[in-house]
Formats: sequence, C-alpha cells, structure tokens
Amino acid sequence: MIEIEQIKLFRSLVHGREDAFAIRWEKGNKSGYMPSYQFDPYHYKIHKSKGGTLANYQDKTLQPLRDEQIKRHLLGESQIFFWNQDSINSNPTFYGKYYLSRTRRNFKKQNG
Repeated sequence: MIEIEQIKLFRSLVHGREDAFAIRWEKGNKSGYMPSYQFDPYHYKIHKSKGGTLANYQDKTLQPLRDEQIKRHLLGESQIFFWNQDSINSNPTFYGKYYLSRTRRNFKKQNG
C-alpha cells in the first residue's frame, strides 16, 4: 500500500511539471506517449463521429499530476512520464524500473 509520505518522497526525488504529465499508448504495432487530457467523453464522441481526432479536439485541458496518478505509477498499474521543461513538445522522461527500485529502496529505509 502506498502512503502519502511515500508519494511526497517520490515527488521530492522526481522533478517535473505539475500541470501536465504524459501517458503511454499502444495501438496495433505502434506505441508512444501523449499528454494526459481532461475532457467530456460525450462531446469528444460526437467530435470523433464527425471525423475529428483528439489532436484537433478543442475542448480539452491538460490533466495536472495528482497523487493518485503517482500512486498508480508506483504500484505498477500505469506508466506516467514527466516533462522537465516548459514545453510539452519535448520528449518526456519516464522514471522506470531504475527510479522505481531506487524510490522503493528509499521507502523501505524510511519505513523500516
């Protein structure tokens, strides 16, 4: 179980934008990452039925990084990526196995 203190420790070790993060996607034999957005799925479905895509959908906002996403990342339930710069057009950084194992070691040291 991930406690709030562990999430605070992760935030202290990993620095990136707080107002946006990226998620991994897979479709067929392609994969990549994209910003995580908040939007009304009903309105997006209408937009998509008219030939629109998420790229040209206007009624979306960047999803801020919340503790729940970090918790799911630490538990291995999802992969999130972080931007270290002001632009979301640059490549985000994935804090994967190395950072997770290092962070988990630090959790164990602090929590016995």
